[in-house]
Amino acid sequence: MSFSALFAMWELVLPKLRHDRLELYTRAVQPLHLLTPATRASLVIGQAMSAGIRAVFQVMVIVPIALFVGVRSTPIPATFRRT
Repeated sequence: MSFSALFAMWELVLPKLRHDRLELYTRAVQPLHLLTPATRASLVIGQAMSAGIRAVFQVMVIVPIALFVGVRSTPIPATFRRT
């Protein structure tokens, strides 16, 4: 890897790290996940379940706010066309 490529990557990553300090800690801890005795599949499933639980809590907050504000939505069933 050349120095110009290294500095280009540094210029892209540094503003992200300045903006979001949690990203710095996440990147520091991430290599430790590879050293755990857990399998990769269990790590992936755990991350997926975490994202799902986070999404449920977000829906529990967003939907009542949207209904309170007056947003209306009508479910449209999927239609299948035969050609």
